[in-house]
Amino acid sequence: MRTPSNRLFAAIGEFSPTFWAIWLAILVNRMANFVAVFLALFLRQKHGFSDAQAGWVVGLWGIGSTVMAPISGALTDELGRRRTMLLGLIFGGLSVVAIAFAEQPLLLTVLAFIGGATQQCFYPASNAAIADVVPSPCRARAYGRVYWAANLGLTIGFSIAGFVPEAYLFWLF
Repeated sequence: MRTPSNRLFAAIGEFSPTFWAIWLAILVNRMANFVAVFLALFLRQKHGFSDAQAGWVVGLWGIGSTVMAPISGALTDELGRRRTMLLGLIFGGLSVVAIAFAEQPLLLTVLAFIGGATQQCFYPASNAAIADVVPSPCRARAYGRVYWAANLGLTIGFSIAGFVPEAYLFWLF
């Protein structure tokens, strides 16, 4: 008979601390995904963008993500998994903070593109790193837990962001 502690060990004990560090980074990275959604509100509220202008800027966030997806795979091979993940996390965070303080519409537009691109930079590197640290027979379970981390991160991030009053949207960035 399995006790609760045996089930817990079976669920988390089969993976290395390196896997769990990547898992946590995925959780944190996904928590920040609310930015693209709340960016339109922020641009309208703080900078007076029209609906269409804010939509175009948020669209550039998505274009940045789309363009960077294949490039980040090549970066992962060239720079390594860890460096590429750090590049995405650090520059993604910096670009979002820069959005909070930027005033010029052109700069906000460029930062939105960079924010989307650097956010996407993390995913291929993290998936490759998991393949490196998890033995082949355990990978399906590992990627299942990664999927769980991504969804949990989205849930936490959007929940926190949803409770921030409109007057304080600046603090989300």
